[in-house]
Amino acid sequence: MNGCEMDVNDNLDSFSRNSLSLIFLTFLHQRPCHNVELQMELDELDHKLQFQLVLEVGYDDNRLIDSNIECDGGLETDGHSSQRSLRSLQRELFPQVQLELPVNAQENEGVREVAAEIIRIADEINHSIISQAAERLTKKLSSSPRNCWWNHLSQGVESLLQEVPCVQTEQAMMALTFSLVKAACELAPRLLWDLYNVLMQYISFARPR
Repeated sequence: MNGCEMDVNDNLDSFSRNSLSLIFLTFLHQRPCHNVELQMELDELDHKLQFQLVLEVGYDDNRLIDSNIECDGGLETDGHSSQRSLRSLQRELFPQVQLELPVNAQENEGVREVAAEIIRIADEINHSIISQAAERLTKKLSSSPRNCWWNHLSQGVESLLQEVPCVQTEQAMMALTFSLVKAACELAPRLLWDLYNVLMQYISFARPR
């Protein structure tokens, strides 16, 4: 990176977990994925998040998704014709873009702006430093129980902060963290889902209160 270009105004404290998830997904999908295994994991992550969010937000006309809906879109018969398959609900809730998660319009615009800025910042980071840190992190994660992953991620980010200058904003910190997680998942795609959950916990803890 050149100089201290990371010193930008950011305002992430008002974003919901849904929005942070969308920012991360946008970051992951910024470029075509040539790793077939990782692409499969990304598709599965998208599906899981959309399924969770459908369960959380329900349906806009107060017809909540039925608890008997199976993940493959099937329904257990109970005589109610108003029930929808998960796929039908997803098509209606996300009609235009697969990553269009249910956040309000104002927050959605903020998500787009922040995601673009985080991607810009990440492009300026020395990728060899990220790659080395990702290799170390992947080795630790692969040989550790899940309850140790938060500490390993935190240590990985702290180590990067010693090598990458001018990380002065929350957006810059997020760009650094997202870059590390993405690089680790490129090395070991199977880690994506669990590492995503750890990442959301880490971001929530690290954000200002």
